[in-house]
Amino acid sequence: MNKKLIAAFVLTASIFGMTRVNATQTSSQYTQRYIIQDMYGAAFTANGQTEDLISSPATPYPLNKVMWIFFPQQINRPGEWVELGGGKGVTATSITIPNPQPQEQTYWNGHYFTYQRVTADGSRWYYEGRIGSANPTGSHRYKLERDLTQPNRWKSSVDNVAAYLITIAGASNYNVGKQLNIGIESQDNQHSFTNGTSVENIWSYPVGASGFQNYTGTAPVAAENNNRGWYSLWFPVQNGGQNAIQFLRP
Repeated sequence: MNKKLIAAFVLTASIFGMTRVNATQTSSQYTQRYIIQDMYGAAFTANGQTEDLISSPATPYPLNKVMWIFFPQQINRPGEWVELGGGKGVTATSITIPNPQPQEQTYWNGHYFTYQRVTADGSRWYYEGRIGSANPTGSHRYKLERDLTQPNRWKSSVDNVAAYLITIAGASNYNVGKQLNIGIESQDNQHSFTNGTSVENIWSYPVGASGFQNYTGTAPVAAENNNRGWYSLWFPVQNGGQNAIQFLRP
């Protein structure tokens, strides 16, 4: 799944005022876990968020530690989702820019929110927006949640501070998420991450529940879709502690 709709082009280092060699975008690579559940939201805490992602403006394609909530897949149509986390890479300078092009993107190290919708004619519309200040450090709490007062409306927050509130105007029903993915995404073979970086305290908001609850269900399924040997481990809630996903590499 190619989450970021960035044109496959070569960025010269001169764009960033540097003298490094060119970087070339690759297809998306993932180490991630997923949960199948009808849900109104999800939340997790990322430890060592962007400082655990090994990248720089010299390798400017997206490297993210993030969650995605997917909506029901429509036949013969692109996927639709909301996405929240932190990363390093080129992003649009405003969430109002649809399907941002290279000239509308600059390098960003920080929190972000994105979503993709599909219209009745099958066209996909992708948006991405930055959150807060650049170069965050330490652990951060991310939450996506349906605004149940309005149809198809979703809200996002970082560290319990409200970020984007959007109503998704597409051809589908966006009232209920069907799948939660949490993982690391990379679009450059020079990317890496601190071995053992993790996320923890994963919550979901199941349809029918009164609110968010610590996820204690079946172990999230591993989806290690990469050619770099990256993988993940799941740690369930035990002895009153928190659940966690740890990401590892050779």
